[in-house]
Amino acid sequence: MYLASLPDPATQWEVPGLPFRADFAWPEHGVVGEFDGRIKYGRPLRPGQDLGEVLWEEKRREDLIRSTGLTVVRWVWSDLADGSMVARLAHSLGTARHPVASRGAPCDGRRAT
Repeated sequence: MYLASLPDPATQWEVPGLPFRADFAWPEHGVVGEFDGRIKYGRPLRPGQDLGEVLWEEKRREDLIRSTGLTVVRWVWSDLADGSMVARLAHSLGTARHPVASRGAPCDGRRAT
């Protein structure tokens, strides 16, 4: 993001009105970014939980975030390597038209650099 001269994101941003944090956020652009590593989906499941349930919960979480008017951009390691994440994110930052008030400040009080 830095090398592509994209705006600095807030990190671990609290989504306004929801009990969720986004990995990255550009509230002034109405965009959040979510990094999906394999560990997230490969972690041990709760007793009685299956992978389909984990994926369904994540889909519902993203649907709720989108329902606030935010644009959600997701990426994985390979998207960083081939540059596709930067292109998608730059597009979203330039075209998102639903800014969200900065009530959801970074949880650590700092902006990423």
